[in-house]
Amino acid sequence: GGTITVDIGLGYSIAQEIIIANSLSNYQISQITSYDPATGVMVFGTPISTIGSGTYTLWVVNLSVVSNSL
Repeated sequence: GGTITVDIGLGYSIAQEIIIANSLSNYQISQITSYDPATGVMVFGTPISTIGSGTYTLWVVNLSVVSNSL
């Protein structure tokens, strides 16, 4: 897990799955453990899934959407 600062005032909530991506070949999916809308500080848990590796300074954070068929 870890901590990342995103925009303030967003609607993230605990237990939502997020994708933290640098590129199509370097990203991870984790669950939010806390988000402070006043500061933008988000804490996330151990990755559920990891693709690629490396150390980067630029990340894009968004909700991870899983498509299920009924």
